[in-house]
Amino acid sequence: MTCARRYVVEVHDVSATDPSMAQRLLDCAPADAARRAAILIVPNWGGRAPVDAGNALSRSLGRAGATRVLHGYTHSLGRSLLNAIWFGTDDEGEFARLDAVEAARRLTSGMEIFSRAFGGTPEWFCAPRWQASAASRRAVRRARLGLLDRDEIVTHDGRRIASPVVWFDDGVRLAARVIGSLQRRQRVTRALRGHATIRIALHPRDLSPSTRAQVAALFDRMHRDGWEPASLDEAVAQS
Repeated sequence: MTCARRYVVEVHDVSATDPSMAQRLLDCAPADAARRAAILIVPNWGGRAPVDAGNALSRSLGRAGATRVLHGYTHSLGRSLLNAIWFGTDDEGEFARLDAVEAARRLTSGMEIFSRAFGGTPEWFCAPRWQASAASRRAVRRARLGLLDRDEIVTHDGRRIASPVVWFDDGVRLAARVIGSLQRRQRVTRALRGHATIRIALHPRDLSPSTRAQVAALFDRMHRDGWEPASLDEAVAQS
């Protein structure tokens, strides 16, 4: 497939706590996009739900053709007053402020669980909230993983491809959601006008009826404007 304008669907926060979540989010995307989607897997959600080779999640994703991406280790650093007030969530910037030792520990632990569950090492990493400290980025490079960043794709050999993300999940607090909605409109406009490759991120909280309607409207708009779905590998090869 060769297309001047392409998009990759990212399905975020897939974990052993809800093995059916990935499919429910994939159902929000056009069928061709869902088949090519990147599935972002949290290997040990909250430090209490590791993925293993025998559970329902590994069985379902082992059969899928989608690209599996390592998505942090636990996805959370626990309770945070600031995050609770603003987003209504834990501190989900798991890799945002890590030093070299802790970044390497979490990355290595996540890769080990991932490898046991799926029978092979991951090729891609995405930090929760796309937030990674300098030490975390160095750890990702040393592990020879490609990085999905907020505004670009970085391949394992250092090639950088402009690819901004459009997301819909801004937490549960009203103020954060209102501001996020305004910022999203601007981000969609910039992404669709100024880039050949973009990514659409879907999170579990996007399954509400109102957000699903927004997601569907964006996919309809992109289809009318000639955007076509691509896998991560296709996006890299064609850029």
